[in-house]
Amino acid sequence: MKKEKTLEKEFWKKKPLHKLNKREWEALCAHCGRCCLNKYSAGGLTIFINTYCRHLSPSDGTCRIYNRRLQNAGCVKVDMQLIRTQPDLLPDDCAYKLLAQGQDLPAWHPLVSGNPETVHLAGKSVRSLPVCSEDCVFAHPEQCLFTTQKR
Repeated sequence: MKKEKTLEKEFWKKKPLHKLNKREWEALCAHCGRCCLNKYSAGGLTIFINTYCRHLSPSDGTCRIYNRRLQNAGCVKVDMQLIRTQPDLLPDDCAYKLLAQGQDLPAWHPLVSGNPETVHLAGKSVRSLPVCSEDCVFAHPEQCLFTTQKR
């Protein structure tokens, strides 16, 4: 069995985003699930609403079909292209967005804290938001949770 190589400590401070390898890129995701919230644009803002993709597991902020997610209509690929052209599709405190802006990761980020639960404990994940699956939209009226500014 092949042993997994550990990530270099604070790799995100030593390399620009575009130089990260696949493992480092994936490790930056805090699994907050907020990028999987449904959203729309209005008046120069991206409005994140209280429904999420049916493939999101809200308890841990992961995608149930991660390896096939891009076959799903509406799913965005978080990559350098998205960060350069549509950063408003990510929350303002998303690791990818922060690093692209030259900022550091927040204390609640699992790579900083060493604990995958801190993103949830800090109230930064869908676990702490009043959200429901796309399928329940008729039972719960649409509600704005937060916005990001369009470029």
